[in-house]
Amino acid sequence: MFSTPVLRRVGSAKMLGLLIGIGAAWSLLAMSSAPVSLAIGVAGWFLTMGAMIGLVGYMNHVPVFDFPLPAWARGAWIGLWMGLVLVLLAFAPLSAAFAEITWLPAAFRSPWWFLVDATIVGLLIDVIVTRLAGVLDWPESGLSDPV
Repeated sequence: MFSTPVLRRVGSAKMLGLLIGIGAAWSLLAMSSAPVSLAIGVAGWFLTMGAMIGLVGYMNHVPVFDFPLPAWARGAWIGLWMGLVLVLLAFAPLSAAFAEITWLPAAFRSPWWFLVDATIVGLLIDVIVTRLAGVLDWPESGLSDPV
């Protein structure tokens, strides 16, 4: 079977994202009366976030400014960015779902707190996958040379 280090990294990150997404969807349905479509969307969103983290895993430095980009910063940034997109697109359903969670203090019932969760999950996915797959450089990634 055709497999490169990047494909193995993306597959591992997608699997972690899927597992976290299934857990998030299950807890969302268990703690609120959120629609099933929102839970499926959140699970797919975590899967997509894992794929994005896996794809950018070979970027170990920022070429324009030529400074290193560690795994924790790369994963946290992708988690924060994708969390912002999710909150902006699904603000009303997330607000309704978080408002129903009675054990959560009132100050933490805002969907904007999801950005903190997404940042931490992105950081964890990238750090775990980097430890499993190792640090990839462009020549050993299995991708073609950059233009």
